Amino acid sequence: MKKIDSIIFTGVIKKIPNCGVSMKNKLFIERFQEVYRKVWVVGLNKESWHLYLLPMRIIQLITMAFIHYRAIIVVSSNSWESNIIIRTLQLFGLSNRIHFFVVGGVFHNYLGFRYSISAYKKLKAIYTQSPKMVKVMNEKGLKNVMFVPNSKRIDHYPPIKLRDSQECLKFVFLSRIHPDKGCQQIIECSKLLNKKGLTSKFSVAFYGTIFHDYEKAFLESIENIENVNYKGYLDLTTKAGYDELSKYDVMLFPTYWHGEGFPGVVIDAYIAGLPIVASDWNFNADVVTSETGIIIPSKNQEELLKEMQIFIEGGYNLAEMKIRCQQIAHQYDNRNVLSEDCLKKMGML
Repeated sequence: MKKIDSIIFTGVIKKIPNCGVSMKNKLFIERFQEVYRKVWVVGLNKESWHLYLLPMRIIQLITMAFIHYRAIIVVSSNSWESNIIIRTLQLFGLSNRIHFFVVGGVFHNYLGFRYSISAYKKLKAIYTQSPKMVKVMNEKGLKNVMFVPNSKRIDHYPPIKLRDSQECLKFVFLSRIHPDKGCQQIIECSKLLNKKGLTSKFSVAFYGTIFHDYEKAFLESIENIENVNYKGYLDLTTKAGYDELSKYDVMLFPTYWHGEGFPGVVIDAYIAGLPIVASDWNFNADVVTSETGIIIPSKNQEELLKEMQIFIEGGYNLAEMKIRCQQIAHQYDNRNVLSEDCLKKMGML
């Protein structure tokens, strides 16, 4: 039996993972269950709990930590929730058992301001999804930080669909549908492309949960655009979901969402063989290269319009980019990212 053979995991857990952190945690738990003898989960479900329940979860977590005194503690939640959990666990002398997986791309900005640097120095390890974030945190005095990219289990690569040059080019957006994800820019670009007489040359499909305050405006804005449609939720826990995604040609991701880190949809696009037109927001340029897509300036509708038109008119070698996307996807399989050798290097085995 390994010296460390069990984990106590805490973070946002949902029955239907409909956001980046809940999907990430679902995949973490599944991978850890493959490696460790036992994984105990203390879930935080934002759909069914309120702040007054958080102390109860923390008490449960502390109790389990003392009962299972050899288990490591993994924290993976939004920054403010994680901070409350971590600071409370520290009061009980549990810092050196905590492995903190940073969620999103802004945590480093608040170190020394919202979050105590000295408190995070005491943790066993901190894992971020960007080398740039590691560098910033190192410069702030944290030496227990390691780069661990986003990852997921990849069991299926759909056959790559090679588009005939005369076929309609199919764009897809897959994420939470919110103005800050660039959705309105995509809609406006679609209108402008249609005015240029390209209506029959392309289509845009939106998949994802619509932000409630944006739902009415979003649905009304696409109602009269014949080649732009909302397709609902795409289940990527199934092969069929990836087969459906692979029917598209290019993913659009012009996000400027404040908390964006290493989006899981980038991996999804690569698995399906889709190059990406992404903004240079936060860490997108770390994972989208000229081989797998195009990076455009954030909040720049003109550049998005230009790149969409280049793809429509066949200005890029789409077939070559699709093949390269699937080749790169392999490095984000969580059996590689969280292999036993990698977990040993991380101090988790």
